[in-house]
Amino acid sequence: MDHYNNWSGLNLGYTAKRSLGKPGSFRTFTGTYVRYGKSWRQTKGGKPWYDKKALFRNLDSLDHRFGADHIWLDWVPEFNGLKEGDQVRFSGVVQEYSCPGSDGRYSRTNTKLTHLRDIEKL
Repeated sequence: MDHYNNWSGLNLGYTAKRSLGKPGSFRTFTGTYVRYGKSWRQTKGGKPWYDKKALFRNLDSLDHRFGADHIWLDWVPEFNGLKEGDQVRFSGVVQEYSCPGSDGRYSRTNTKLTHLRDIEKL
């Protein structure tokens, strides 16, 4: 089976995504580092808070069954020193989270990787 045809069937805008796997599963992926960015959120006290993130493209699991065209990961110290185009292998737990829909309400779910470990530049 060609793993590039293992699409989840969900097309959000111009971004075609594949599945990262079953929520709660622990998976190992490889990806290409693109850049870092910041996401803004507001705390309960009303103060702004910025989270540093790392963008990876062409995510693929070691068995080629799961992946995504891109993913934003929380910044961890192991990402320091990465340059655009670096290949990186990392493991994490797949989790679902709610995303705002086009109307601004939380109306759809997406998946992310948490509890990153075994981060290695290839």
